[in-house]
Amino acid sequence: QDFTWDGNSKINLVVLSSSVSIISYSPKEKDIKIVLLPAETYLDVAGGFGKWKIESVYSLGESENPPQGIKFLSDSLSQFLGVPIDGYLKLDRTLKNKNATQLINYLRQNKINFLKLKFSSSSNLNDWELYRLMVGIDSVRFDKIEEVNLEDEYLQDSILPDQTKAKLADPERIEILSGKLFADATINKEQLSIAIFNATQTPGKAQKAARLISNLGGNVIFEKNAQTQNLKNSMVLTNSSAKSYTFNRLKMLFAKNCQNCDIVDEVVQKSRAQINLVLGEDFK
Repeated sequence: QDFTWDGNSKINLVVLSSSVSIISYSPKEKDIKIVLLPAETYLDVAGGFGKWKIESVYSLGESENPPQGIKFLSDSLSQFLGVPIDGYLKLDRTLKNKNATQLINYLRQNKINFLKLKFSSSSNLNDWELYRLMVGIDSVRFDKIEEVNLEDEYLQDSILPDQTKAKLADPERIEILSGKLFADATINKEQLSIAIFNATQTPGKAQKAARLISNLGGNVIFEKNAQTQNLKNSMVLTNSSAKSYTFNRLKMLFAKNCQNCDIVDEVVQKSRAQINLVLGEDFK
């Protein structure tokens, strides 16, 4: 498990069953957003594998050595929607035909169903995190649950170069949807200024991170290269002695591999942003 959820921050989970869907749960707002992705949706697989049907991405990853099905799916969905995917629920046995909406309705019907989920699924959440998630989901009012099916108005029928019929995303609509559904109300309220520095030799990392943070409601004021170009682990720095929610959320997302680290870099030191995100090689 390389993700730790504090139970207070917003969490985005991919639900893998006979279909692919996403649950976004906000403990502070006490709401749930659900995204359903039709099996015919084609998306670019992270890592340069080209376009694949979403229903095939997990199998593609599992064919790697070692198997990386969940990583392929999570990274590809993050790239597709421009939001972080924090964790996953892989449903098996009696739950394998339920999408995110059906799963949530099932869990809210009877508390004993929480136990059934534990024994009919796998997840990167530990037992305590899973329990907190289930209790939180059960406490959300019915009118605070919103479902979006991408098939309704966010996908277009297209023909791929090999004449395969496909449903491709409308990029502008997807970006608007992501900013609406996945924005973190607390990050948006704090509006702390955020600077992003690419401390690697791989171009485009700062822009990719800026998209993720902006869709979370973050206030990115600029992106640039750091003088350091060989940083291994990303880090999040702040001038504030009081660690904000935004700081802790970004640290959870980007700097989980960096517990106690610092950087000496003239470009970063001159930054006047309240939070400085320095991207290393661990950010793909």
